[in-house]
Amino acid sequence: MRYPAILAAALAAAAFAVPAAAESAGVAYADLDLSTKAGQDLLERRIDSAAREACSMDEIRTGRFTPSTAQRRCYRETKASVHARVAAAIARNDRRGG
Repeated sequence: MRYPAILAAALAAAAFAVPAAAESAGVAYADLDLSTKAGQDLLERRIDSAAREACSMDEIRTGRFTPSTAQRRCYRETKASVHARVAAAIARNDRRGG
């Protein structure tokens, strides 16, 4: 993503929107330079980590060493939701000529 201001605005507006099954989570990005690949990669890792935490992907349950089907679905939907909001914000900005 090469639109750091739009990405930041979308993340702020979304406040990390997650499916109802997940807890809410936040992703810090103010310290990142989102115009660089390194900054974008670090943001993606933070989004991934927050989605894993919100969906309890790393929680170990008795007799189970892998995430449940519901946890995996939550994780996929959470990440897709964030990426869709970012893409929509970028598209709106492109239409405005920004």
